[in-house]
Amino acid sequence: MSKLPVVNSHNEWDTLEEVVVGVIDGATVPSWHIMLQATMPTTQWDFFKQFGGQPFPKERIDAARQDLEECVHILEQEGGESNSSR
Repeated sequence: MSKLPVVNSHNEWDTLEEVVVGVIDGATVPSWHIMLQATMPTTQWDFFKQFGGQPFPKERIDAARQDLEECVHILEQEGGESNSSR
């Protein structure tokens, strides 16, 4: 008997049952790659070229953490329950 992955999707129209939200701690700037050029605003290219492979600056981590917490809050307000280990 094969085991299903922890997170999986069977279709796109059933009611959402679970959302896994990660953490921002320890996030690093991706190393520069041609794909970033296609997906990032040109105003951000220099940042990614200069800091690729390094941790994001604290102010960006803090801002992202606030955004992530707000996202969790919105999901909880929509009827979800938190099973957080924060």
